[in-house]
Amino acid sequence: MLPPQVLKLSLQRFKLLENEEGITNSRV
Repeated sequence: MLPPQVLKLSLQRFKLLENEEGITNSRV
């Protein structure tokens, strides 16, 4: 099991990536 800090970090990175994808998708 990963430590809470690592889980939180990976979650934030995933959200950032998802957000970037959403931005690029809305631009097209």
